[in-house]
Amino acid sequence: MRHSLAIAVLALTASVAHAGRYDVRDPQTGRFMKLSATHAAESHGGKLVAPTASLISTHTAAKGTVFGWVKSNFTVSATSDHLVAVSALRKEGRVGEAVHALEHAPAPRGFLERVLIGRATNKVRNASMITVKQAARSGDAHAALDAAHALSNLRGSMGWFARFRADRAINAGQKLALQKARADGQSGNLDAAAHDLNLAAHLGADGRRLDRGASRFERAAMKQAARAAKQGDLEATGAALEHAAGVPGSRLTDEQASAIMTKSATNAMKTLVKTAKAAYRSGDKHQAARAMLQLKNVHELSGAELSGGARRDMVRMNAVLGPHMSELAAADDSEHGDRQADIALNDN
Repeated sequence: MRHSLAIAVLALTASVAHAGRYDVRDPQTGRFMKLSATHAAESHGGKLVAPTASLISTHTAAKGTVFGWVKSNFTVSATSDHLVAVSALRKEGRVGEAVHALEHAPAPRGFLERVLIGRATNKVRNASMITVKQAARSGDAHAALDAAHALSNLRGSMGWFARFRADRAINAGQKLALQKARADGQSGNLDAAAHDLNLAAHLGADGRRLDRGASRFERAAMKQAARAAKQGDLEATGAALEHAAGVPGSRLTDEQASAIMTKSATNAMKTLVKTAKAAYRSGDKHQAARAMLQLKNVHELSGAELSGGARRDMVRMNAVLGPHMSELAAADDSEHGDRQADIALNDN
């Protein structure tokens, strides 16, 4: 075997050495002579003939083919800018834009570009799965929906296991959004709770989960309305009742809402009577008259009535502070008229 290898090496060396020469035909004998091209042209004036099947030409063609294949499969050209952009968007949490950049990237021209694009796609997919859960836990609807949309766009390029993981991530986002809605409702943050319920619905939560979350939200809104009515906070009471009434299939009736608002107005009037009495006793008739004017407005808007000692105190304060209340009302009407005139002048 060693002798065969040595003979092959010697033959290859001789062929390569011979490849640098041209075969020249002797015009007298008609035979080919092993001469250099310059010597043949000067000595014999013979005709230069290219070799038909020389080893060097085959070796050069093979060498060019191998290097061309390596260059086309293991270099990155136009795809590099898109990959850098995709990586930057992914690190910033903008996975939706990263998927868009991947979709509009040039088609891979070789093995290395296909590997790099596949790797970038996997990283964006994993980042989207993490973002869905983190955003749902924090209540960031924009980021959660952006990540869910990114997973939906990447679904066509996923295998069965990747699709399974993506579905699990979205289901986890739904659960986390519903859990946050429950916690926000119990803490009295009804706006955030409603926001979380909408997020769970947009993430594709099923009807059973949404109905259960909506029922909890309605109960929390009714409790919040009852607490606000007890404190005499008309604005908070109205907002809580509005949230409860906005739940699909709400059990809140108009009679219940009216009774709660009347209770809130009554407690607000009691608080205003106490405020007016305290201000009058301290000598601040202006503040006392202002409180009684507010009480009058609440009474006119809600129709609520006071009874017992609170009613007697209201009548007494109206009698004592009547002139001051009239002056404040006239000043408020004048200020309101001036404001309306300024608005009309600016519109013109």
